[in-house]
Amino acid sequence: MRVFAAGDRLASGAATGAELEALRAAMVRQGFYGTGVVGAAASVSPYLSYDSNINGGVTQDRFTVSGLVFEAAPESRAVAGVVVGATGGAELRYAWAEGRVIQAGVRGLGAVAPTEQLGYAAVEGRLCSLNHLSGWTFADFCLEGVAQDRELGRSEAWAGTLGLSTLFETPVGAHDLTVEVASFDGQPQGTLSLETVFPALVADVGLTAGVSVPNETALTARVSGGVRWLWGDAPATARLWYEERDGGLFLGRPRRDRTAGVSLGRSIGQGINVEIRWSRTDSTADLYDDDSVSASVTFGGFSR
Repeated sequence: MRVFAAGDRLASGAATGAELEALRAAMVRQGFYGTGVVGAAASVSPYLSYDSNINGGVTQDRFTVSGLVFEAAPESRAVAGVVVGATGGAELRYAWAEGRVIQAGVRGLGAVAPTEQLGYAAVEGRLCSLNHLSGWTFADFCLEGVAQDRELGRSEAWAGTLGLSTLFETPVGAHDLTVEVASFDGQPQGTLSLETVFPALVADVGLTAGVSVPNETALTARVSGGVRWLWGDAPATARLWYEERDGGLFLGRPRRDRTAGVSLGRSIGQGINVEIRWSRTDSTADLYDDDSVSASVTFGGFSR
């Protein structure tokens, strides 16, 4: 997208030497300047966050079903607090033909809450085949998995995605239109997304639909949007989303969850980024109602 958006400056000869070097580096990473390893990176950085559910517990102390009030056991309730830890990741890109790149990456997070004497860990892996088809059209196939371990449980998820994207330009800006089909833990999903580079900001919007899964509460619809811009002299991001999950039963009654959320992030210099997130879930099963706020600080740390 960066190369495409800079097309006019390149064509007019207005691009600076630094811009030309950055664009050439981007094209090398995309496999247009020979084969072999075209990118490798690793990083480790400190992590600081306020988490409203460190242990993965239930967020409601009590809930009502058919007029009967149930109270959650104290040891199963969500615990909030400040967590500290570290994040790390590594990525390798290998070009095996012109415009054909294999990308492998892994990321991890480990954190503890000293006051509450709790902790959690998460790891994510991703393997992709990135392919230039013709012109400004690309096809990408990815396999990914994520695992998370908290005091009250462990979760795993696997996905395979196939995306077709095309870049084009209109009088208002440069655009990246992507159609994606995916399987998330065996559930078919489809996504249509559009990213646009305007003169002063970058905006994106996405629509996802999922096939209902018998006896399971699964994602059926999601809409999301975001903007990235310079706030003062630092990059900032804002995102909002809404999703619905349907299917499955809770104590014999159909369950349906609706979740809305918003986040705001900004760099404050020296590689330090701050983000605040809020989300609210309204469920037909009171136990799964949730209203949470979290804040995190990530640091530039060590990279090579």
